[in-house]
Amino acid sequence: MSPETSPAAAGPISLAGRTILVTGAARGLGRAFADAIVAAGAARVILADRDAAGGEAAAADLRAGGADARFLAYDQADPASIAAFGATLATDYGAIDGLVNNAALATGVGGKPATEV
Repeated sequence: MSPETSPAAAGPISLAGRTILVTGAARGLGRAFADAIVAAGAARVILADRDAAGGEAAAADLRAGGADARFLAYDQADPASIAAFGATLATDYGAIDGLVNNAALATGVGGKPATEV
């Protein structure tokens, strides 16, 4: 790839007017992705995680900085939770413009092993 056609040559990414969903957003990389999305000018960022307290706190921090940040709790190891999450997302927010699919199933950190899902 030549320097003229590299993604960096296009300049900073603007998410102005966009609604972006970030899963696994309560902490770590997910939270960092949410911060970067806000910095890129997204109209709204929707944080999703099974850690309701952490997700609410992350959304509150972003709102305190002026962002339109919302939080939706869900557990990706629970099919009923996923269905309810999808229904709420569609009903309350309609279409989203982007997804950071950061959530993961990890054995040993409180979730079900992937073989049990």
